[in-house]
Amino acid sequence: MQKLPDAELHVMLSVWKHNRPVTARELLEDLEDKTWHIATLNKLLQRLKERGFLNEARSSRPKLYEAKIPEKRYKRWEGRQLLDTLYQGSLHNLVASLVDDSEPISDEELAALERLISEQKEVK
Repeated sequence: MQKLPDAELHVMLSVWKHNRPVTARELLEDLEDKTWHIATLNKLLQRLKERGFLNEARSSRPKLYEAKIPEKRYKRWEGRQLLDTLYQGSLHNLVASLVDDSEPISDEELAALERLISEQKEVK
């Protein structure tokens, strides 16, 4: 797998959000804050197909695009790359860098982290 450039990642996030085959026009509406022209989006969709991230239904008009790589799989891979590259594979170092004394962690976030840790302990 390869890291997606920001523009292509924005397109994939939109495709994943729809969770169904989607047209370029629907994606363009969803990405309205990008001020892209349809030609730009079509080029990005072509690149994503070439990289193996999208499938295109050729028989339909307009063309329909759907994710070939699941969102969870890409995020897991991207997260692992970040962890390995910046934190030498240490989850502790990653979490410690995100905890800032000036911005306390909410009770909801702490509870979610505690549940995650408990679940991991049960797996082992």
